[in-house]
This record gives sequence, C-alpha cells and structure tokens, in this order.
Amino acid sequence: IKEKGLMAFLKLLNDVSSIESTYNSNHTLKTLSLSPHSNNAPLWEMQHHIMSAIQINVGFSNAPHREKTRRTQLNSSTRMKLCRLQGIDYSYNNIFADIDPTLLPDVLALVGEKHGQSELYSALVATAPDLTSLINRKAMLENTLAVKRAHVAALTAEYSKHTAPLLLSSSANPLILQLNVLS
Repeated sequence: IKEKGLMAFLKLLNDVSSIESTYNSNHTLKTLSLSPHSNNAPLWEMQHHIMSAIQINVGFSNAPHREKTRRTQLNSSTRMKLCRLQGIDYSYNNIFADIDPTLLPDVLALVGEKHGQSELYSALVATAPDLTSLINRKAMLENTLAVKRAHVAALTAEYSKHTAPLLLSSSANPLILQLNVLS
C-alpha cells in the first residue's frame, strides 16, 4: 500500500478533523496486514497510527470511539502529528468548537486526569474564551447592581441612625442652629 492508501486507512480508522469525526471513525476493523515501510518515516508513522487505531478497536471493544477521542483529540502532541499526516490545519482550540460549552468543564477534567497538568494548561489556554462565554453577563451585572444597591441602602440607614441624634441636639444648640441657617 502506498501513501494514498495508508492515508485512506488512517482517515477511515481515526479521522482527526473534528472530535465528532474521530468519534464516528471506523471501530470495527480489527485486523490489517501491512508491509513495513521502515525506510520512509512518514509512511512508517502512518502505519504506526493505523495499527494503534486497530489496537484500540480490539482492546476497547465496548467503547473504542471514546478511547480514540481521548488518546488522539485530547492529547495535543498526538493530535498535532495526526493532523500533519492527514493534511489538516492544526490548532489546539479548534477541537473544542464542536463541543457544547456546558460540557467543556467535564472535557477539561478528563484532559487533566488522563494526560496531566501541562496538557490541561494547554487546553485551558485554548478554551478560556469559550469558558467565559458561558457567563450570562447581563444577569451577573444585574445581580451585582442589586447587591450594591442593598449595600447603599444599608449604609444610608446606618448614616441616618448616627446623624439623627446630632440633628436633634443641633435644634437645642443655638450655635449649631445658626450654622445650619447660614449654610
């Protein structure tokens, strides 16, 4: 099998153009016999990833789609290699474009759990704009305004409580009364 054939098998078994494509890649192919391409590094690398995908199909027969997604989409170095091999523009943050933003915290937790802190950091940097878009800014501002208004009302009540005795005593003191009239 030449390069185009290997590319076809690679995309069939593990298409990394999106998480959904990886999830929907072929998970039933469990055997494939290939001639070694030890003298051609890109062809050898394609074969390696093809055989890895087949091993996942065999070893994770209950959920190979999840395992392929976890190993290839949520691991930036593996994804970068597969994107290069499949002729796909690599960008860490574009893998999260297809994910419902409310699921991102769970996906990020999985990244940190399965691939470590440095991979989690890369994922967080890439997804920060999407995570902040989850905030309902209008509701947050309305809530902040309500809290601030309540605080102003409490301060006004306390101010009135402390100044009321002064106002009463000023009406009995002619000097304070005269200052009040002048101002």
